[in-house]
Amino acid sequence: MPREALELVRRFVADGHASAAALAVVTLDDSALFAVGRRRSVRLDLRTGELRPSPAAAIDLDTPFDLASLTKPMVTLGLLARGIGDGSLDLEAPLARYLPAAAHSAMGEVPLRSLMGHGSGWPAWRDFAAVFDARGRAGRVRPDARSLRHDIEAAVLSTPPERAPGVAAVYSDLGYLTLGFLLEAQLRRPLDLAAFELLSALPVSTPPTYRRTPVGLTPRDGDAVATEIWPRRCLDGWPLQGVVHDDNAAALQGIAGHAGLFASVRGVAAWAREWLRAVCAREVALGGALLPEVADLLRGTSAAPDTTWRLGFDTPSRPHSNAGTLCSDATFGHLGFVGTSVFFDPARRAAVVLLTNRVHPSRDATAAIRALRPAVHDAVWRVLQVH
Repeated sequence: MPREALELVRRFVADGHASAAALAVVTLDDSALFAVGRRRSVRLDLRTGELRPSPAAAIDLDTPFDLASLTKPMVTLGLLARGIGDGSLDLEAPLARYLPAAAHSAMGEVPLRSLMGHGSGWPAWRDFAAVFDARGRAGRVRPDARSLRHDIEAAVLSTPPERAPGVAAVYSDLGYLTLGFLLEAQLRRPLDLAAFELLSALPVSTPPTYRRTPVGLTPRDGDAVATEIWPRRCLDGWPLQGVVHDDNAAALQGIAGHAGLFASVRGVAAWAREWLRAVCAREVALGGALLPEVADLLRGTSAAPDTTWRLGFDTPSRPHSNAGTLCSDATFGHLGFVGTSVFFDPARRAAVVLLTNRVHPSRDATAAIRALRPAVHDAVWRVLQVH
């Protein structure tokens, strides 16, 4: 583990930009793992409006983090890759072929490739959770969890596009929400069960997993790293901890195609090695779910012109990439809103996993994580040989 990278991560936590952080440098043969900080640092005193120290236990290499949008490549893309590999899914097939509920949607004829590569034409985000929460506060009958899931699916599918498919790539949670619904319809099982089957192939005692929670539940404590003191959901002043940070995923009981996965740095590192096996060692990986030729197809295909986005992963935006300035042009990876990321550099046959809770206690500060990501990656790339 490069000393410079360790010091950058330590300083990030010591300076109060997060209560916890973990780092992994993963190769085909080994992983170097590091963790620092505590699961939680503060709570909000509702009487005074001030933040009060509230330190929780120190984290270790097995402490779960909310992975946020790393859910997209780790679960949704993984399950789609398996379907593409076994022939049950076709990248060029229209959405409605696999998700009958989309038959009358404006997205019904859009190919899977466009959804996977953020070229569907859908907007980046919509606050579906707030819409249904507002209906409940207005005195309408709150649906049960299954009905709410159906209602949110219908709301997503009825969202009008902002542009024609394939014109431009705009990173969109709506596309991956829909791909999660598609997988449930195609596999005929809940997404969390399908994800568990996929990720249980990883050689770790506690694989990455969703945390199914009743709608509206906000525990005060837990084994996971805390995220935000989000006023809409943290009515008692305690941060979200052990439940998903993303509101739309929370409305879906924590289980969605775009967010909801929890894992330790050890678990994410084990998943990252599977992608290195497929891409660099040309081995069938993830318990048979990831074929080398499918991995190449996904990381090499775009859904719109002039974009860094491929199918489920981003590639470096020069000259200011989160993956640093020293990464090779073959690099691919993904970010998570709460302060997580993973980047692979096939030229170095290595990956870097960075997990933080930079939204604790607030999402407002972004400069520190934007500076940390490229600095950590360059510190790692600098000492790893290009093959």
